[in-house]
Amino acid sequence: TLLTNMGEKPFRANVLYGISDVYSTMGLPENASQYLAMSLALYEELGDTSGISNVMLSTARAYNQLGSHHLALESFGKALATYEELGYKLHTASALGGIGETNRLMGSYSIALENFGRALALHVEIGGKQGMGAELANLGIVYATKEFEGYDPAKGEDYLRRGLAISNDLGNKKMSYEIHMHLAALYEREGRWQEALEHYQKYITIRDEVQSEEAKKQSNLMEQRRQTAEREKEIEIARATAAAKLSATTNLLHKVLPESISTRMIAGEENIADYFPSVSILFADIVGFTPISSKMPAPIVVRFLNHIFREFDRIIKFHGCE
Repeated sequence: TLLTNMGEKPFRANVLYGISDVYSTMGLPENASQYLAMSLALYEELGDTSGISNVMLSTARAYNQLGSHHLALESFGKALATYEELGYKLHTASALGGIGETNRLMGSYSIALENFGRALALHVEIGGKQGMGAELANLGIVYATKEFEGYDPAKGEDYLRRGLAISNDLGNKKMSYEIHMHLAALYEREGRWQEALEHYQKYITIRDEVQSEEAKKQSNLMEQRRQTAEREKEIEIARATAAAKLSATTNLLHKVLPESISTRMIAGEENIADYFPSVSILFADIVGFTPISSKMPAPIVVRFLNHIFREFDRIIKFHGCE
């Protein structure tokens, strides 16, 4: 609701895109897709081709997580076309890598190799070591896939080891344990049991380290959210208390003063002194009030006076007086 009321469309689009990224990281592609769709609509209204392409790239990844590979290919293709037109080499490499991964998941290994190779060449050109490591590993995974007609365990091992060297150099533990997992599977298929065991053990060790770190991050994030929720609750209570006090003050002023005056007082006006060239004032007295009230219980006196004042207020309001 807050985002909807904000007037800055670029800000709203970026925030919605950021929210989708959080959901994607949490492994909730359906939630990510909802925010990506809202973000895309705003980028399209703005005519922001770069923003549209970024959303299409993330949408394609969400489709892959959901198993909708044909839709993923379509979105990756749209993103790729725009990135190439804009000359964004890093983004182009990301789109090519995504197309390669999608084709690998679909069993189109030759097409996957072609796109992984193009992505690797771009990463080498711009000096992107992270991307180089990822694409080398992807090439190794394809060559190490038994179902691939060009199955080549030697090439698979070479590419995977080169990718592992880069990931270790960068300290990218997640990439490292995934490569160890694929190397272990490759060595197991080739009957190289000792090497398979070594890499499987490394995979388990590093994976557990990453998961422990992630658990700590999630724990810290949950604590931050709890503290934020508590602060927001305290703010809401303070606002409600202030509103209740204001409401009570307003009601009291309306009861003892004319509405036109009480409204101005609440608005902060001071030294209210209006001038009227001609006025008439009515003084009314309750005959015999003192002896009457002395014989009546206090609650009855109050109810009696309330009745009198209500009637006067009704008559005065009817004639437009104060």
